[in-house]
Amino acid sequence: MTRAAEPLSVLDLGTAYVKALVVAPDGEVLGWGSAERLEGGSDDVPLAAVERALVEAENDAAQVPRRVALGVAGSECVVAATARAARHAYAAERGASLDALAVSDGIFAPAALVGRLRQLAETLDLDLVGLVPEAEALGALAATGGVVVVDVGGSVTTVVVFDAARGEGTGGGPRGCLSAPIGAAALEARIVERLGVTREQARDAVRAHAAGAGSRSSAGPGTGRVVAELAAHHADVWRDALETVLAEIAKGEALPPRVILCGGGAALADLARVLEGGSWHAALPFDASPLVERALPADVQGVRVRRGRQLGGEAVAPLCLAAAAVHAGAAN
Repeated sequence: MTRAAEPLSVLDLGTAYVKALVVAPDGEVLGWGSAERLEGGSDDVPLAAVERALVEAENDAAQVPRRVALGVAGSECVVAATARAARHAYAAERGASLDALAVSDGIFAPAALVGRLRQLAETLDLDLVGLVPEAEALGALAATGGVVVVDVGGSVTTVVVFDAARGEGTGGGPRGCLSAPIGAAALEARIVERLGVTREQARDAVRAHAAGAGSRSSAGPGTGRVVAELAAHHADVWRDALETVLAEIAKGEALPPRVILCGGGAALADLARVLEGGSWHAALPFDASPLVERALPADVQGVRVRRGRQLGGEAVAPLCLAAAAVHAGAAN
């Protein structure tokens, strides 16, 4: 069996969790693992969490792949025609010009991050088959035409606009990718402050609220109403941030009238609710009133989850990375 015909590990280094997949060359997901980043960690690659997630996925798959594909977070990507344009984009976004390297056609990442990811593969003693930019991989959710994909993570919400006229994928290629520093962790912090509970209890309260069981969380009886109030306010703030990001990406050019929410933070129904109806999009150049939907693992094209395995919304972005890695392997 050649290396290309062997299973592949795929890593998604999220802002709150590291997710790992073991995927077969035909796109079947054989194993899944997830590990929380340690509190107070730096921006460096979280090696301990990576190792925990990888081991969990390998045990789940009963296989230990020797190859790995590493995801490049959408919050680190910029869509640009040249490295110089990418440096200008980073300067405008972060206030500092960064050396940028192409990780795909028209998608750049900071050179320092690329170096850390390559070093991670060496530290893990794995063969790096490629760096997969989330800004491109999320196109696996775009069946036809253009789409706006909104990945709601722990600390960051990343928005990617795909146009049908760009790229070779079914959903086209990315026009722009931009992030806002708001995610599920912001709501958890508000709950900790308001109720005086631990971060773990706040997270449990958010999950209970998302599942419609807000009165039965470990945060204690009688907290459901407070959590619902805070979640509604959080959704309003998040929507304002989304509008700002979309306006910056659009720059007056029409936006596709389809919005797909994904990521673990998208489990909060309040987010979809503030985007349904109303006039939140009135100042944005949508072609029509946008249809808002939430992506599930089954919506990701190019991979399939083994029958009987249950994965939630937090697996959507990692599955998109896996689909892109498998497609790249088939093309080479």
